[in-house]
Amino acid sequence: MTGTGAIVRGREGTILLTPVPANGQVALVSNARGRRIAATVDWGDGTRPTSGEGAGTSEDSFQVSGTHAYDEDGTYRITVTITDNRGSELVVLSEAQIADPPDALNQALDRAEDGG
Repeated sequence: MTGTGAIVRGREGTILLTPVPANGQVALVSNARGRRIAATVDWGDGTRPTSGEGAGTSEDSFQVSGTHAYDEDGTYRITVTITDNRGSELVVLSEAQIADPPDALNQALDRAEDGG
């Protein structure tokens, strides 16, 4: 198996989804013909890792995707660990680039936190 990382982009406080606000693909696994895979995604922000979803893109490739919401803007290293039914393990590094929400949303969140 070989893997390719991805760069996902999103906004603080918004779940990464396909297709909006960001593609949730966090890794692409190739040379995996005849294998079943399981994936774990460490989002790089100190939260508990989650299971990734594996979907076949061809006879020997899988796309690993997931959803996650970051509490703060910034750049995060995503570590995707893929294991297969043959006992092989592959680690793929990806990146999340998270921006502040739009000003209008920031103002609404501030008002909600202030109780008004």
